[in-house]
Amino acid sequence: MSCFIFGDLEVISENQKYIKDAAAYCRQKGIYFWFNQEIDYYKDIFLMLEENASIPGSIKFGITSELQNKNSHDLLLPYDKYENSILFPEWDDKCENYSRLCKENLNIFQEAFNYFYKTINPIYVRVFVTEGYDQGFEVKQCDLEEMFEHLNSEALKGFFTSRIYQLNHVN
Repeated sequence: MSCFIFGDLEVISENQKYIKDAAAYCRQKGIYFWFNQEIDYYKDIFLMLEENASIPGSIKFGITSELQNKNSHDLLLPYDKYENSILFPEWDDKCENYSRLCKENLNIFQEAFNYFYKTINPIYVRVFVTEGYDQGFEVKQCDLEEMFEHLNSEALKGFFTSRIYQLNHVN
């Protein structure tokens, strides 16, 4: 199953001009942001946003990568970047190598998303993480650091509970 990261956000009008610049920076890091009608790789994104009370007029976004531009799987899990012999070497009975590679993998996404978030300074952001279409999202109110800590713990389990991260606004 493929993972998808998407959401909606609202920014004050003066900061809207920074969105494309912040997304261009992230693209240089291999993280692709898609906005509104650019999100054409998975039609259910709009349905899930609407079913979860998307605010009219908010900016919808999807996040993919250079490696997989139709889903977000490799942003969350390192399976497509390494062979199993590297992820799970025979000598590593505690999966410490896998844990390290998960954290390193997620750090790339985290650094890019943090830059995007701080550059646009949103009024609100909701980040959805799901493994396909779902109607039963858990909602977690948190800050950026807590979101990425939680994503890392989910990555270590190898699957993701469908969740909406409502990010606390910070100036």
